[in-house]
Amino acid sequence: MPVYRQISAQIENLIENGVLRPGDKLPPDRELAESSGVARGTVKKAYEDLRSRRLIETTQGRGTFVLERRRAGQNRKEKAMIVIDGMIASLSKLGFTAREIEMFVTIKLREQEQDNQNVTVAVVDCNPESLSVITNQLARIPNIEVTEFALEDVMRDPAKLQYYDLSLTTSTHYRGLSQLSPESTANLMQMVLSPRLHTILEITRIPPEVKVGIWCKSPRFARIIMYNLYERKSTTPMQTLLAEDGKQLEEFLKDKGGLIVAPNYLQFSTDEQLDWLREFERRGGKLISFDYQIERGSMIYIEGQIKKIAEQKKKDYATQ
Repeated sequence: MPVYRQISAQIENLIENGVLRPGDKLPPDRELAESSGVARGTVKKAYEDLRSRRLIETTQGRGTFVLERRRAGQNRKEKAMIVIDGMIASLSKLGFTAREIEMFVTIKLREQEQDNQNVTVAVVDCNPESLSVITNQLARIPNIEVTEFALEDVMRDPAKLQYYDLSLTTSTHYRGLSQLSPESTANLMQMVLSPRLHTILEITRIPPEVKVGIWCKSPRFARIIMYNLYERKSTTPMQTLLAEDGKQLEEFLKDKGGLIVAPNYLQFSTDEQLDWLREFERRGGKLISFDYQIERGSMIYIEGQIKKIAEQKKKDYATQ
């Protein structure tokens, strides 16, 4: 929430709770700005917001006062008209015509309708590389909003998940997460991740005598790479360098003929490191992206669940 809205909300709360009564004088904007440690313009904007909603009024030479409460019998329609009047007045002051205001309202209503029908998805895993892979794959599904969560954050505060329509995690972490509070994990689903076949083939084609390195951000993702290669009985010797030790990358590449990189390596590599990687390829080094993905069976099930949730939200929105 913008700072000016925080200030206006606090004042409104004081009015609603009777701490500030009709006719009470509010401090001048300069005084309130100094006491709260914010810019004077921010306080002015907060007062303007309250004036537009007819909670306060400013009289030249006298100051700013709390207005009389609106009559108790006021219905929802009348309250809505007051809010709309304030919005129109504010937009008119900015120089917008009635037609432009109508267009803006229509656009926001369409956006709101779309947002209400989007399926919110929380993705939980122990390393940033896997989170990036999962998010990028889910992004192809229409009408969803994906939020990434580190596993340790959710283990500390599982309530984070209860605000999402669907929570996804890998089969490795599903059991641990499912034992947390029932309210938080009611919509938890597991998925299986595996490397693409072409990634494994490219790695196994490297001759055994060629040294191969791993370049990624987290040690956990390096272990995932090693585990998958060991499981497929790859005997290629490997060393790992993490992004936090990136200054050593140039030296690390000198005796390597192949380098396995995390699929999101462009996001955490500096320009200088990318230059070293390009130089590595120019002199004949093999750069292999460890393309990790949600297995097709898991993906089909996830897509089905998201579609079902989206259809239900659409029905619920239509009956509101």
